[in-house]
Amino acid sequence: MMDLPPAMEQLFRQEVGEIEQEKRMRYVTSIERLAREEGKAEGKAEGKAEMLIDALNLRFQTAVPEEVAARIRGTSSVGLLHQWMSFALLTSTLEEFQRKMNS
Repeated sequence: MMDLPPAMEQLFRQEVGEIEQEKRMRYVTSIERLAREEGKAEGKAEGKAEMLIDALNLRFQTAVPEEVAARIRGTSSVGLLHQWMSFALLTSTLEEFQRKMNS
């Protein structure tokens, strides 16, 4: 066994700790990273879709027709869902919302 000067011993312990930490960290491939990003985007779209349906239900005090709800839930474009949310806030009737949604 070898005695190291205190400064070198501290550096040695720090480097050993970093090596141990690296070995515990799991490597994430680029494919896994892309899959995670896609999953986050899907989750975001799903959340916006449900929020839009809830907003329509509250705004017009009636249940959103199933075909409209299905189209909203089937949309993965966050930008389009955002546009539809604007329509929901600015239109006077559910029928007007549907016309704008289909145009």
